[in-house]
Amino acid sequence: MGKGLAIALIAAVVVIAVAVYMLATEGYLPIPGLTPGPPKITPASEYKVKYEFEYRGPEGAQRGTMTMAIKGDKVKVHYVLSKGEFAVYKLDDRVVGCIKTPMGWRCIAGKTVTPFSPEEYTKVEPEKCEYLGTRQIAGEEAHCFATEEDVEVCFTSDGIPVYIKTQNFTMEAEEVYRTVSDEEFRPPKPAKPRP
Repeated sequence: MGKGLAIALIAAVVVIAVAVYMLATEGYLPIPGLTPGPPKITPASEYKVKYEFEYRGPEGAQRGTMTMAIKGDKVKVHYVLSKGEFAVYKLDDRVVGCIKTPMGWRCIAGKTVTPFSPEEYTKVEPEKCEYLGTRQIAGEEAHCFATEEDVEVCFTSDGIPVYIKTQNFTMEAEEVYRTVSDEEFRPPKPAKPRP
């Protein structure tokens, strides 16, 4: 009887320890071979996402929307902020920057561009990050990760970034599209070469 009681006590202690761990980790219990780890996220090659965007920098805060469209190697990032509207297009071997003025859109083409490029933050290797679990963003189940650089990124299971937070900015998806028209990558005006 003494041996049976000892086994029962050990089993009870293990069950209590597992329960405490589950509560502390919100149910994520990685048991090798039984529990899957963080999901493998492969970046989507085509999507369009409209984000609520906030930037905090030395010149003050900017709020507005940012739409990022990606299709293969083509990228468009379009900002509508309190201080203006502009777009950057990466098209084949050139970059086009456009700004909306009172007289309409003005676009300049060049080989490189230096404005904020949010797609750089989506190049995350989940296996090198802390998995934060899932949350609902724009009606999508998102898998969230924290990087070593204090960046939090959340992706849909098919690899679309729906949330990015750094020290300087936050962007959270409002609308998610999985197909993108080629029209999306046509600048609003013909681009003049950079002087």
